[in-house]
Amino acid sequence: MSHSQSHQNANALFMQALGFVQAGLHHPAEQALQKVIALYEAQQEPQAAAFARMTLARVYADQAKYAAARDVLQQVVEDAEARQDTETLVRALYEVGAVAERMHDTTTAREIYTRVLQTADNAGDRATAALRLGALADAAGQRDEAIAFYRTAFEIFQTIEHDIGIARAAYELARLLAEDNMTEARQFYEQAHTLAEIWGDETLLQALRDLPFHS
Repeated sequence: MSHSQSHQNANALFMQALGFVQAGLHHPAEQALQKVIALYEAQQEPQAAAFARMTLARVYADQAKYAAARDVLQQVVEDAEARQDTETLVRALYEVGAVAERMHDTTTAREIYTRVLQTADNAGDRATAALRLGALADAAGQRDEAIAFYRTAFEIFQTIEHDIGIARAAYELARLLAEDNMTEARQFYEQAHTLAEIWGDETLLQALRDLPFHS
């Protein structure tokens, strides 16, 4: 079998595995993904194998098999570091952070998102990490720290003109600042509301309606 045929077979099996994942068929998904990983590794396609591993980790996490998910992701992280593949490394770190959050391991989640914020090349990745750090601080009742992270996210999203990210960070800032700085809070609210209307983000618009402002 040619490399091209093997690649096509691996891709077809991966699509089948994704179908199992979407249907919530965990065991068939696990089996298919393990075969996919082996095929991609045999073809020396490390990025494809890494993506398949991250999908497998999500399947484990959905079943609360958190130790298995972390083991799989650790391998992805180590492989990406060895290959100096920053893009894959950041994707894997986000998956590690998500698993940590599901385990209520906020210490690890914060460490992971801080690493992304400090080292990621992509501005969008850094901004998203700042959002997650803000949410974790907010959930822990650390309001000032949460505001600082949300400001960081807002500023980064502005530099790349990421409207949805700007709106999300602005909403969080409006919500927290409404306690003691209504003037600034209203400015963030109006910016979030304008962008949410432009993009038709009904979820965010509904959240904005719960804030103490009027359009």
